[in-house]
Amino acid sequence: MNLKQGPSDYDLSLLRKQDEAKVKLAKMRSKLAGRSQFDTQREDKRRAATRAGRFSWSWKIGLALALAAMNGGYFMLRGETVAAILEKRGPGLVEPAPDLDKNRQALYWTYALYDFDRLKSTFGVPNMAIVDAAMARSRLQELMPEIDARTRFIVEGYLPRPRRSS
Repeated sequence: MNLKQGPSDYDLSLLRKQDEAKVKLAKMRSKLAGRSQFDTQREDKRRAATRAGRFSWSWKIGLALALAAMNGGYFMLRGETVAAILEKRGPGLVEPAPDLDKNRQALYWTYALYDFDRLKSTFGVPNMAIVDAAMARSRLQELMPEIDARTRFIVEGYLPRPRRSS
């Protein structure tokens, strides 16, 4: 036995080169001979673990539909909740003064529906006022027969145009 070993006997892995050659030879022999019993047992365990952890397609589709339904429900109900909270916290739309003439009242409801910035600047409505569109439309419809031509021209400029059927 050679006690004095030179630098050529060792590699960077600190294993003796001879041992490394024996390991390579054993690997090549096992490839030629086929799989070892240890390899087949390990492969069987891996297959069993992946089979147990796998979902079938029906489960995957069911989970995807459940997630989509939950997201849709959240976004649909979220809008109603926010609107209800704002309605409780926000100041309601102030009614126009009863001493205003019909023309000014019609402009008030028109601006409340279609031009909130002008409503704020003309009538001094607060920024966070909430407009009930159905009530504003009904009040505007009540006032339309009673307003003069100049105010009617202004109001009709804001009203949506009727669609032409082709």
